[in-house]
Amino acid sequence: VGLDISINKSLCQVKHAYSHFKITLHVYDCDYKSGEASPKTSDEIKWVFTKELEDYPFPTANRKIFAHL
Repeated sequence: VGLDISINKSLCQVKHAYSHFKITLHVYDCDYKSGEASPKTSDEIKWVFTKELEDYPFPTANRKIFAHL
């Protein structure tokens, strides 16, 4: 998304099976260094607080990550 970050540590790996494929998401704790986020495959980017994530629709695989944040 065009941000320069530093990776601190691995938070978790989430394995999930969809109807026609399986995926493993590798999740990292990162610090923002510089840059401005720009969408690559969506219309916009919106920053929200962790406590607000439940207010938005996410796939099940993404929701599995929230417990680690």
